[in-house]
This record gives sequence, C-alpha cells and structure tokens, in this order.
Amino acid sequence: MSTGGISGVNSPIYDGTNSANGVGNESGNASNNGADFSGVLSDALKEQAMQSMMTQMASAGGSNPGGMNTMFGGPNAMLGMLGGLGGIGGIGGIGGAGAMMGIENTLISAAGTGEMSGAQLMLFMMIMMMQSGDSGSSDMMPIMQMLVGLLTQSSKDATAGVQNNMLMLEDMQGGQQGDIRRMVDAALEQVGYRERNRDGSFGSGNITKFGAWYGMDGQPWCAMFVSWAADQAGLLHDVVPRHASTSMGVKAYQDKGLYALRGTGYMPQEGDAIYFQSANGRIQHVGIVVGVDLENNRVHTVEGNTNNAVQIRHYDLNSTRIHGYGKNGGTGLGRIPGNSTEGTGASTV
Repeated sequence: MSTGGISGVNSPIYDGTNSANGVGNESGNASNNGADFSGVLSDALKEQAMQSMMTQMASAGGSNPGGMNTMFGGPNAMLGMLGGLGGIGGIGGIGGAGAMMGIENTLISAAGTGEMSGAQLMLFMMIMMMQSGDSGSSDMMPIMQMLVGLLTQSSKDATAGVQNNMLMLEDMQGGQQGDIRRMVDAALEQVGYRERNRDGSFGSGNITKFGAWYGMDGQPWCAMFVSWAADQAGLLHDVVPRHASTSMGVKAYQDKGLYALRGTGYMPQEGDAIYFQSANGRIQHVGIVVGVDLENNRVHTVEGNTNNAVQIRHYDLNSTRIHGYGKNGGTGLGRIPGNSTEGTGASTV
C-alpha cells in the first residue's frame, strides 16, 4: 500500500506546531522515514473524516440503489483493499504500529487535503475503531466481517443501480425510442416475405398482406409496408404518416418540418423513413433505416417491394439514389445487420 501521501520531511498536517485543523501533534515532524502515527490521530482529524464520510454517504444514497458503490469505489477497489490488508499481516494479525504506519501516513495526507477516497475513509474508520478498543489487533476480525458484508451489499447495489439507471434513461426518452425499435423489429421480422400474383403464385403481382391491411392490395407496396410497421409499434399517424404514395409521404414529413434532404448534414437515425429517387429526381421508393455504419459510410435499410420481397439493403450515405429522410424521432445509429446486400444505385454516382 502506498505511503506516498506525505513526502519530504515536514507534513502539511503534522509539522509539530500546526495542522490543517489547528491542532498540534505531539509526534513532531512527520515523514515516511520512521515517524509513528499509531495512536496519535487527532480528534479534529477524526471529526473531519467522519464529516467527509457522512457527506459521501449522503450523496451516494437517495434514490439510486447503486449509490453505495460510488462511495466505496466499486467491488474491484474493495477487493484490492482487502487483499492489501491481508498482505500487510493477515486477518487478525495487522495490529502492529509499524505495519499500520504507511496506511496512516497516506490517510492523514488525504484527510488534510480533503481528498479522501471511499476506500481510504473506510481504512481510516478501521484504524479509529482499533485505537478506540482495548484488544488491539483482535478488533480486526469483526471489522473485516463488516467489510465483507459491505462489499457484498455494494456489489448487489451496483447491479441494481445499473438496472435503475437504464430504466431511468428509458423514462427520460419518453418511451418513443422503444417504439422506434419495435417498428424496426416488426419490419425486420418480415425479411424474406414475398409478394404473390392474383392466382396465389409467387411473382410480381403486388398481392401482399400489407396491401390488404392498407386497403390497396395489388398496388406497389413499399410505403404501405412502412406504414404497416409503424402501426405495429403504435407510431402510425402521430409519428409516421399513413401513406401509399412515396411523394405524398415526403410531403407529409415536409409539412411537419421533419424532412431532411441528403447532403444537408443530417445523420439518419434508427427508424427514419428513407426515400429514394430515380435518375431524373422522381421519388419512387421508401424503406426504414435499420442502422448507420460510420466506418464504411453506409446506411442499412429494410425495404418492402424490393425485388418483389422484403429485403435488407445498404447504400453509401452520399449515394445520389437517396433523396432524403423522414425523421421519426430515433435517437441512435441503430444496428448493423449481417445479411445486408447492396441496393440498386447504391454508389455515389
């Protein structure tokens, strides 16, 4: 355990005349070269440590069940502390003043600067408990038992704290990000679905369950597929416009101020509607953004009515095939699907 908390000959706390608390120290000059601090921790210094501990406990508690973990620095820090104590002299055998001197030096320095860590405060309290008892090192066993209990509880609280923080994040997002993910998942579950002809055979007849749901079966169905997926997540109308025409979909987003043209600096988000154009600028197709791959500068999509089926595609973010994005309120770059194939006209030319 480090004793580097006090360097040189004179300590800023125990210099033989004054301390940071205005309390003298009968031990004289303090250094790492033989000074013995066992039994000389001042009442003022103890009070300061207690106040510091109470402050940390107060800030670590409250509504966050993982707060205790903040105070003690995490299970790894606690394990390291316990291991260090064991290395000094073994459980029940620490009691000697010489073995404790380095610990006390470090704690005294930390207390004087007001920068005690949670682990240091715990060690400090242990020393105080030892010095206040009559049995010396025999006090270590109940102290160590107490530390093991605290370690176990802090580990449990840390897990609970992470879970609560995740729930809090979902609450802060108002649940819409979860709805966006459900829409994307509903669309992805349809990958491989193929349209049929009117006689029931697979083909290019635009006969789909999405068209039947919309009330326009037998018509091009890419926009109806987007509308259907939004409906599965409860986002239709309020977030995603109900549309069968791609140009009408773009207009609906534009009317709400939620449309971003390609090349204007907007980074597509998970769940956005992505609209495609032909070489002459006619908006003719739409899909849903699944994820953005910044490393390869690609946007991955799930699209209906692509080669007469639902497929996962990808495009260069600068592809002139992309007209723009209908913003649906997603707050992340989404996921990169492993079975994505390059979309028609996906290059930047």
